[in-house]
Order: sequence, then C-alpha cells, then structure tokens
Amino acid sequence: MRSFYFMRHGEPDFPEGDTVCLGSEELPLSVAGVQQSHETAALFFGMEVSVFSSPRRQAVETARHFGRMIAILDDLRERDMGIFDGKSYSLIRTRYPDLYALSQRRAMLVPPGGEALEDGKARFSRAVEFVRKSCRGDAVIVTHADVMELFLGAPAPDYSGFLQVEVNDREEGTGRYRVVRRIESRMEKDSLWWFRKH
Repeated sequence: MRSFYFMRHGEPDFPEGDTVCLGSEELPLSVAGVQQSHETAALFFGMEVSVFSSPRRQAVETARHFGRMIAILDDLRERDMGIFDGKSYSLIRTRYPDLYALSQRRAMLVPPGGEALEDGKARFSRAVEFVRKSCRGDAVIVTHADVMELFLGAPAPDYSGFLQVEVNDREEGTGRYRVVRRIESRMEKDSLWWFRKH
C-alpha cells in the first residue's frame, strides 16, 4: 500500500511577531518552525519517500529538512488571499472589520481579489494526481493549510482517486504542526496522512 503524507509548512517568522495572512506571501521559517520541520522530518527517518513541495519559501524550507531531492509543483501553492494577502490579522481587523468578522464565522472566506475555492481545489487535485502518477512509492507533500482542507474536504475529498475514505485522527505530539489525520481509501491500495495544525 502506498501512502501520501500531506504536511503543512513549519511556523513562519512573522514580522514583529504579528501573524500575517499568508497566501502568495513568502516568509522564512521561524526558529520554532525550523524545529517543527526537523522533528516532523525525523518521523520519516529510514523511509523511502519522494518529496514534493509548494514553491512558497516557507514550504521549501520545510521540505529541505527531509534531506532528499525536492520536486517543486506550482499547483501545491496556497490560495491567493486577495486584499488580505500579506497583511497582519490586526490590520485586516482594523481596515476590513466586516470582512474580518465574516471570516471568523466562515473559515473558507474568499476575500475580494482572492482565488475562488473551486479553482484552488481543482489545481491542488491536479498536483496530487501528478504525484500519484510520477512516483512509485510513498510521497511527502509539503504545502499549506487552506488548499489541504479544500482538497481533503469533509467528510471525504471530492477527488476520484480517494473516494469512500475513512478518517481517523490521532496525536503525534504536542506541537502545533504535529496532528496527523490518516485517510484510507477503501477503493484503492493508497492512503493519505494529513499533517496539519490544530
């Protein structure tokens, strides 16, 4: 059985410690993000895996901790967040109070100028299909929270290769980026593991 491990990038080094809305924005990893990436990569020690990454800096820096060649796939990038992109959440809350309030009630808000949900899901699905066809063994896919959630969906991803999935959550540690969701296909001999934050 092949497995696909979806891993969110480590914690970025946010300017002045103020969390930023990351879409097309690129940031280096923080000290904590480097440690998170190193610890997660260590889970794969001794395993033969191919590593694929979003082109965003925070994802590439995370993927480098696996010590393997990295295939960069543009379709693994995060959604463009339009007018929110690159702005701190404190600034968004002040400048766009109505939109910010809506985003707190609706996790998958599309800010003006942002990428449509269906477009983000479609391109991410293309990337996963490429990964499935281009490698014979297991794969690690280093990417971003929103596009992973769009792809995996709830209760099952709307993706022909992984229909009729069974989801089981289990803790892999106490860090923010160490929760694993395993999604096993009952139709095929593949499984998905989703590394995401709480």
